[in-house]
Amino acid sequence: MDRPPPSDQPHRSSASWNELIAALDQDAMIALIGSWMGRDLSAKVAPEDLWQETLGMAWRDRDAHEWRGLAAFRAWLRGIAKNRIKDTVERLSAQKRGGGRKHDSISGDSAKSQGEILPPVTTTPSREAARHERARVLREALDSLPDEYRDLVRLCLFEELAVPTAAKQVGMAETTAYRRLMAGAALLRAKVREALGQGTWQEQESP
Repeated sequence: MDRPPPSDQPHRSSASWNELIAALDQDAMIALIGSWMGRDLSAKVAPEDLWQETLGMAWRDRDAHEWRGLAAFRAWLRGIAKNRIKDTVERLSAQKRGGGRKHDSISGDSAKSQGEILPPVTTTPSREAARHERARVLREALDSLPDEYRDLVRLCLFEELAVPTAAKQVGMAETTAYRRLMAGAALLRAKVREALGQGTWQEQESP
């Protein structure tokens, strides 16, 4: 008989899994995945589907992750999502060349449906539709930012990198990065408010 997971490992418990996922801000995660994928790949594979695959793989491999807080858990999920994007690109490329195997939603679990892999979720169609709409708006707002803001906003607000680290990645002085991040974040929030209406965007440092 399987023993229950330790209380300090909430991601390993079916009882706390959905509450944990709800705390992630899935809309922002889906928007980030869509931004990584780009428009061409997103036209072939929905970012929402890839996010569900990410969650399925995280639940399947939950014992491989040691809980170190929500931020570390989000980083782990982002790593899984990046690997799913890479695998999807390779699969589509192989299929275009006439080779490759049929895509499995969850690698190694082709006999199981998504619902059989993840703990059951209680939601409504209207709630799901609202979440998908917010994810779409976030992604379009991010992608529409001017070049001098876009990468910095994505790295700091969506990928949760520290400003000095992000500044190095984009080749920018820290003082400039801080200034542009503030301007870019304000512009992002304004675009989201314009699309979704007042009161629909959480005023916080990251999505």
